[in-house]
Amino acid sequence: MGIRLIYGFFLSYKDKVGIELSLIIAFFAGVQFYQIASGSQMAFARYTITLGTFTAILGAYGLHAICQKYPDKRLALRFLFVAILRKRKSKHTVDG
Repeated sequence: MGIRLIYGFFLSYKDKVGIELSLIIAFFAGVQFYQIASGSQMAFARYTITLGTFTAILGAYGLHAICQKYPDKRLALRFLFVAILRKRKSKHTVDG
């Protein structure tokens, strides 16, 4: 999700709503990381799921923008991204 997230984050600065969303996510991530690093909060799922949802939104925005930028290769890009996600999932699961 890293490349799509970064691309979506910087791409969102083209319009006002995108800027607001990116700034909210960056502020929220900064507060979360500070609280976890300072030891005042543990990284439990109930605290990190919101940040994960925000990053998924930005990642999907970046993926959508990449597919719109290369319309003739859209199908191939989708298969590539699905293959990458499946490979990452199989690497991180116990079942393999």
